[in-house]
Amino acid sequence: MKRIDIQKLVESSKPQNAVDRVIETVAPGWGVRRRRTRFQLAMMDGYHGASSTRRQSAEFHAPKSNPDEELEWQRDTLQARSHDMHRNSSVARGIYGTLVTSVIGTGLRMKPVINEAALGLTREQAATHEKALEAEFYPWAESTFCDLSRDTNIYGLQALAFRAFLVGGDSFALLPMVERPGMPYRTCVQIIEAERVSNPDYKMDDDRLRGGIEFDERGVAATIHVSSKHPYAIRDKTIAWQPYKVFSSTGRRNVLQIYERLWPGQSRGEPLLAPILEPLRMLEKYTEAELMAAVISAMLTVFVKTEAPAQGFGPMDGMPEAKDDPRSRDPSRDGFKLGSGAILDLATGEDVVVVDPKRPNTGYDQFFQSILREVGMALEIPYEILIKHFTASYSAARAAMLEAWRAFTTRRQWFAARFCQPIYEAFVEEGVLLGRIALPGFVGADQLVRQAWLGAEWTGPGRGQIDELKEAQAADFRIKANLSTRALEVPNLTGRDWEDVAKQRQRENEFDKELGIQAPEEKALEEGGENGAVPGKKNGATPGTDKETGDREDQPTRGE
Repeated sequence: MKRIDIQKLVESSKPQNAVDRVIETVAPGWGVRRRRTRFQLAMMDGYHGASSTRRQSAEFHAPKSNPDEELEWQRDTLQARSHDMHRNSSVARGIYGTLVTSVIGTGLRMKPVINEAALGLTREQAATHEKALEAEFYPWAESTFCDLSRDTNIYGLQALAFRAFLVGGDSFALLPMVERPGMPYRTCVQIIEAERVSNPDYKMDDDRLRGGIEFDERGVAATIHVSSKHPYAIRDKTIAWQPYKVFSSTGRRNVLQIYERLWPGQSRGEPLLAPILEPLRMLEKYTEAELMAAVISAMLTVFVKTEAPAQGFGPMDGMPEAKDDPRSRDPSRDGFKLGSGAILDLATGEDVVVVDPKRPNTGYDQFFQSILREVGMALEIPYEILIKHFTASYSAARAAMLEAWRAFTTRRQWFAARFCQPIYEAFVEEGVLLGRIALPGFVGADQLVRQAWLGAEWTGPGRGQIDELKEAQAADFRIKANLSTRALEVPNLTGRDWEDVAKQRQRENEFDKELGIQAPEEKALEEGGENGAVPGKKNGATPGTDKETGDREDQPTRGE
């Protein structure tokens, strides 16, 4: 808050003009009230953003309400408009696609990470249990048995739940137990649209029931109410609501809500495009208008200017000819058909006027890019990533990718914690109870011990590289300088687990030895000498560059 000048406040409350002096003389009470009002208005001007006297903010009316009230009354409209933009807007579809591809991609893979210190295990014992967990989890997760509808695997469910969250503001997943022939595990995943979670019989919200979610006395979500059909289904208007307990009596989680809580006390999520729906819609309308104007300008070639009364160039298809129109009796005057090198025969008093509608608009692209920069800021997606167009330097493009990767990584970790990890925990709990997974002391243990067994990391596709050689050399330098590890660098570069990569390399090297093929590392050492320099380098420098300056050999060096 800015410092208040008391002297300035006193001066502002004094009579300002002759009318004030007359009022204070004739009616002192009114004059005192006028001074008091001026003083209060001056005090209220401490924050310009809260001022009601400044012209810039006089029309800025912001009602006060809690997050649920702000969203609940407009959530249906926001969801409907977001779905419409997903269907019909190329920009919106690109935004959703970019986020799903970058955050989920081909799927987030699980790697068990058991806390051996908390469980009193050695690293070798923990590694044995981790391999057993992987061997049991992936056959179930990578089959369609994990999906209640038997349509996709765990990676498809991840993309489906994440896209539904982006468009609708939140999505829900049920974890029912279903018997299936040939599958020992009964745990399944069912994705529920946000629109299907609502108050039974469309009741009004109260202290316990908000947006289809029923809370206990501590404010913990206890039950969700799911409609039997989509509320806007036109085939069948018979809708019933089924309550689902979020937690079972044993503590097993039955319902997952995937939403981003922006404020304390928020019960439902807001669609991703909520703050930018208006500018995106206006941008789409502007694009349509520019495209239509360009099409029309391409169709209009010339006008014929004449002093005769305005008439058509000839009868339209299906219209009778006008007998008093001389051009209707002259086939050669039945319109003007222009072509390459055409010579136009004009009548007396006629002239040609060329149409120049100034389309396409030369300023359209710049304006379009300016709006998309604003959209990118709201979504934490750099402009270059948003439109998939890199025209700046290598450094600028790499900075944009790194900035986007920070946002994608944050969303990935958040989604894994809300969706992937609870599903994995439900699967492991059932596996232990079935006797298929051996975790000593798991059954009957407290939650801290159980969480020590259930730790996991979720990794997805790598961030991608603009210059793969530079990125690989930088990663190699960080590892050798003890600034990083292969466990951190390999997932970022390839999206794979470093142990899987090391094991695969070992198998390939053994296979090469069986066939008598020299391993690439040994061949590089022989050709590069004892220092292990890579062929084509000068004392470890990058090919085509000078070691001291780093400049390319075909470019002038510094100082020339």
